[in-house]
Amino acid sequence: LTPCISFNLTEKKGFSPVVKRLKAAKILTRAKTRTRARPFFLCFTQVPLTTMNQPTSPDSGDALSRFTTYLLAGDRQGCRAITEELLKSGMPVPALYQELFQHALYRVGELWEQNRISVAREHIATSIVESLLAITYPLICNAHPTGKRVVVACTPTELHQLGARMVADILEMNGWDSRFLGTTTAAVGLIHTLKEVHPQLLCLSLSTQMAFSDLLATIRQVQGQFPDLPIAVGGQAFRWGGVEQLEAFAGVHYVSSLNRLEELIKS
Repeated sequence: LTPCISFNLTEKKGFSPVVKRLKAAKILTRAKTRTRARPFFLCFTQVPLTTMNQPTSPDSGDALSRFTTYLLAGDRQGCRAITEELLKSGMPVPALYQELFQHALYRVGELWEQNRISVAREHIATSIVESLLAITYPLICNAHPTGKRVVVACTPTELHQLGARMVADILEMNGWDSRFLGTTTAAVGLIHTLKEVHPQLLCLSLSTQMAFSDLLATIRQVQGQFPDLPIAVGGQAFRWGGVEQLEAFAGVHYVSSLNRLEELIKS
């Protein structure tokens, strides 16, 4: 018979996604050792999607619950309708980004971490929210220019850019000229852009702890050539710690929210 080793990701409560993957990797290594040359299956069990705590219908609950339900269902039009409804009611763009988009995506991310939805569903949710950012652009582009420039980028191995895009939008709404470089920004290209743009601020986004060493390396390389350039750092990765590692760098500010970002640029 072919051995089968089971690893239940859902039961690993309290661990970050990185720790879960490391534990899975250790199990895989032990499995290879025990089974030697024999074939085996490594099974990752999951909780059925029907067990999730969700509103019973898209029409029940508050805007966040309804939005999250539509998001998990891949319903772009439902998400768009709620977004437009909140903007028409007077919700500020930073609040929309943080209280609706960010919270809903954090919930989607948690479900993926618990192996309760597929990575494909998580990607669909992210793409829907990214498309909804365009609805806010008429409000963002009307800001009075301050003459200040900012470069917003992700670390070299960072594959998630949505949080960084939100940061660039909020800065643009506050009158800054935002240069958004997107995902997987190599340090060489970043430094080249800094030399061209001469910004007053650099923002770096990090969504996974796996790329933390890249973030620290990028900060060192940037400060090696631009020692007086303020750097703002934030992202979902810091939900599991790491802020203390930034204390070794002068001029590096941890930004825990979009509200904190606005406080930083106005201080």
